[in-house]
Parts: sequence; C-alpha cells; structure tokens
Amino acid sequence: MSTTATYLIVEAKRDYGARDPETGLRPVSSVRVVGSRAGRPAKLERDQIAVKIQLAIPASSFNPVTPTAVVTVPESLALRGPIEVDADDANEEN
Repeated sequence: MSTTATYLIVEAKRDYGARDPETGLRPVSSVRVVGSRAGRPAKLERDQIAVKIQLAIPASSFNPVTPTAVVTVPESLALRGPIEVDADDANEEN
C-alpha cells in the first residue's frame, strides 16, 4: 500500500440568486478543482478552499485501467479562504 498527502484547491462558482442574509454570499452552484499543492497553501483567492486529502492506494491499482473514486468532504475538514470586508472611512461625514 502506497500513501501520499496533498492539498486540493477547490473553487466555488456562485449563482446570481439572492444573497444569504446571514453571510451575504450568493449560493454555490458548483465547485471545481483548480490546483493541488504538496504543502498547505499560504494564500487562497476569494471563493477558494484547501482540502487536505490522504491517499492510500494498493500497488495493484497501478494498471492501464484508471480507478475512479468519489470523495465527500465534510465542512469541518475544509480550510477556509480569506474573508473579504468592505471598510467605511470613519472620518467621512454622512
């Protein structure tokens, strides 16, 4: 059995629907893997998360037929990206 770990960079695509009143974000319509890193990414773009995965693959799997796996990641295991905030000038008169 061979093992390895990697971080997948996953990016969300958002719908143009109504924003969530609690977070202010539009709903996620789909996700795609945009990259992978051997180590934890130092910086993520907006709507990106890093998911650390550990793979354990039997040596017998390395044959001309490519195996397929579906992996469901719980929210608690995803690393959050940066949070963006719009700041107001406190010295500006309203």
